[in-house]
Amino acid sequence: MEGRRYLFVINRIGWQMIFLRFSFLLRLVWHKRKADFKMYLFYFISESG
Repeated sequence: MEGRRYLFVINRIGWQMIFLRFSFLLRLVWHKRKADFKMYLFYFISESG
């Protein structure tokens, strides 16, 4: 039972690390692609509208 609790804590820390890394990557891509995203959004709206 104690081992499982330990594993759960490790798992939680691991998930936090993965989430932090993923959000950092997402932010990096977002800042690089913000202009492209706006253009794409504008294009998409004008096409569907």
